[in-house]
Amino acid sequence: MPPHRSLTHETHRPRRSRDGDFPGACAPKWANRYRRHGELGLGDRSSTPRHQPTATPSELLVLMEELRRTHKWSAVRIAFELAQSGTPIIRETVIRHLAEIGINRSRFADSSPQR
Repeated sequence: MPPHRSLTHETHRPRRSRDGDFPGACAPKWANRYRRHGELGLGDRSSTPRHQPTATPSELLVLMEELRRTHKWSAVRIAFELAQSGTPIIRETVIRHLAEIGINRSRFADSSPQR
């Protein structure tokens, strides 16, 4: 790009396939899916990972819920206590999981599990 062009000038244009329907990188991907799987290969796919090796173990989730319900500790205290017992976990992770369970507010910590 010459240095005299204005910043408002469009600098990126996606390449098109021969028929003009798909950007250049998409057409071969869809063709390969059709060759491998036929019509089923053209359907929608889930974008969620099949396996997440860094996921918080379910035993730890149960322990966090138990600590919250029995002691009514904050996420900071739960993270501290778990770190003291040899399980380092950051506060944000505890906050996220307590919110997923539905006991992120102290008034909800008294209720029974709603799974």
